[in-house]
Amino acid sequence: GLNFVKDHYTRCTAGDWKENKLEQKMMVINCCALKPIVTWHSERVATICRERCGGQGFLSANRFGEAIIGAHAGMTAEGDNAVLMQKVAKELLGLLQSGDITLYQADSYTGSQEISLEFIMHLLSVKETILMTNLATHVQMGLANGKDMFTIWMYEQSDLIQDAARAYGEKLILQKCLDVLQSCDSSLKSVLELVFMVYTTSLLERDLGWYLMENILTTEQGQQINNISKTSCSSLSSIAVSLVESFNVPMHIFQAPIAADWVKYNDYDNKGEVKSFR
Repeated sequence: GLNFVKDHYTRCTAGDWKENKLEQKMMVINCCALKPIVTWHSERVATICRERCGGQGFLSANRFGEAIIGAHAGMTAEGDNAVLMQKVAKELLGLLQSGDITLYQADSYTGSQEISLEFIMHLLSVKETILMTNLATHVQMGLANGKDMFTIWMYEQSDLIQDAARAYGEKLILQKCLDVLQSCDSSLKSVLELVFMVYTTSLLERDLGWYLMENILTTEQGQQINNISKTSCSSLSSIAVSLVESFNVPMHIFQAPIAADWVKYNDYDNKGEVKSFR
């Protein structure tokens, strides 16, 4: 998703879409959607990793604090995340009203109901459609009842705005993941499918209550999602180190004991410092 937004920005500012007004608008929307999702994700990853590393994660020498602080800075820098999500929702409503974009139609899906990346794409698209439709309806009803837009937007529909905008962003991410699977080397496909499945099932687990209340998923499918999430995480754990190493980050860049021989580092009382770290 982030790579797509960077490429989209390049095409809109220095490429073949410099004069394309719709793509210019979509570029702004996509930047505003992905920046919050990426920084929220960064904070969550940094916090969970710190917790999983126990006392070692709490040492400032191991730099998890910097990761958490950096993520929090990203969540408010260049636009507060929640404010950016408001812009995403507002701009999408405007494009829907003008007919420049349309929402996904749930009855257009003819694939299998088994849990797969394609079916999950269907689920995320349905969620976006329902939330955006609900938001548009509530705004129209509020205006028809004599309320001003500020009251409707800021005081009555704030949660729905955030949920609808995030639904759009998460659907976009999976959409681009599926595009990558169509073009990647065949040797990478199974690994990427596993990574994407771990991510997308985590989204479904988080929102499982909503899908059940909307009668989009059955309890049996909900249980299947939980099972697939667990097995996918287990499978990913066996190749996690290899995945990290595939980024080919030079060892001299790692300036934290926990990233090297942390057992040797803790053989003696080092006072939590890195001055004797080798």
